Amino acid sequence: MKRYVRPDPMNVVRCQLKPDSIDLIDGVPDSHPTDGQPCYRFDVPDSVPHDNGAWLWIEWPRGTGIAPVAEHGLLNMIKVGGGGFEPDIYRGQKLGGLRPFRLDGHFCRYSDDGSEMLINESTGFRLFGRWRAGQVQADDFARTCCENRLNMVRVSGMQDTSLYLTDPNLQYRIFPEGPQYYQDLADFYDWCGSYGLMLDFVCCMQTQTLMPDPASQVRHVQQVFEVFQSRYAFVSKVNEQGVHDNSVSDDVLRLAKPAGATFLLSTGSKESGDETALEPVGDLVEIHLNDSNEWWRKGHNAWEMANRYNRGGYVSETTRTDKDGALHHFEDDAKTQTAMTLAAMIHTPEGKNADPFDFSLVHLAAHNAGVFDGGVNFRRGQYDRHDCPDLRCYSMTVGGLGTYPWSVRF
Repeated sequence: MKRYVRPDPMNVVRCQLKPDSIDLIDGVPDSHPTDGQPCYRFDVPDSVPHDNGAWLWIEWPRGTGIAPVAEHGLLNMIKVGGGGFEPDIYRGQKLGGLRPFRLDGHFCRYSDDGSEMLINESTGFRLFGRWRAGQVQADDFARTCCENRLNMVRVSGMQDTSLYLTDPNLQYRIFPEGPQYYQDLADFYDWCGSYGLMLDFVCCMQTQTLMPDPASQVRHVQQVFEVFQSRYAFVSKVNEQGVHDNSVSDDVLRLAKPAGATFLLSTGSKESGDETALEPVGDLVEIHLNDSNEWWRKGHNAWEMANRYNRGGYVSETTRTDKDGALHHFEDDAKTQTAMTLAAMIHTPEGKNADPFDFSLVHLAAHNAGVFDGGVNFRRGQYDRHDCPDLRCYSMTVGGLGTYPWSVRF
């Protein structure tokens, strides 16, 4: 059966339909059977059942300022001569940016109504590189982030995996080669926003190999600051400064956030388990817990760092899902991160490569069970630790609201 949609304007670079039960279908320019107006036609096999779930993607050229359409709906396979989704006409909406937020104490609030901001974060290191290359995996990864209630991704801005990975499927390069990179970064921010994804952008990785000149490092980070000057995101100068190849110059570490900038700045992260912040501290402090002993018990260490430095604190990288098969570790860790820190991070092999979630879906479900357990409402409260056999038991208490108890299992 022929299904129709009408993008407005029609100058799209992508118009695709993906019924849940079959492969992707490319839209074909056509005339709508009801009024003869230009539209796109999808030739959907009759084997697709009525009300089958389907994703619709419409994307306009970069630089037009129009937000892509990424919508899941039910595919009408009965209505003759009409569309598949209702309404049939998709008018491009100008990008309005993500909802503004600000740091309030050690946590974030939305600026428009002052409500507490719950950040559910995934690594997505390769996403900017995939997006710049026009790879479909970028859309697929972003879509599965939406489907799994993630709203922030940690993205690498500089990396060349071909230097240490032999699998050609895992090799990619992302590098600030010129002005187009920074224009692309602005467009990428808008694209992520169309999926409801905020950015946690890491300026420098493999720095000593890819950009050893200190002056070039400073220029790069300054230009990233310019991109995010009036945008809402986390910006981290460097990933794991203690790893020599990643490290940046002292001049980069000393770069101050520009006056009036809306992004939140972290000087960067250190090696896993290091609870001291890079100096001088910015708005945020980070800790990495990837492959740390009993990593799922240590989310509260970011809370301790936040208190020590009087900044927002969060775990910006943790143990990957392919390295720990205990689902309750991810649930318990998410409860701790949500109730005590700025953001709840999950690190997966899919996130590392910006591939659509598959293997880690069960871990994501466990993670989300912890994230959405209610602890976000208590994270500004009074912390207490209780002695429990075979467990670590915590609670946060807010006057007038009550106490949120949770435990962390072995």
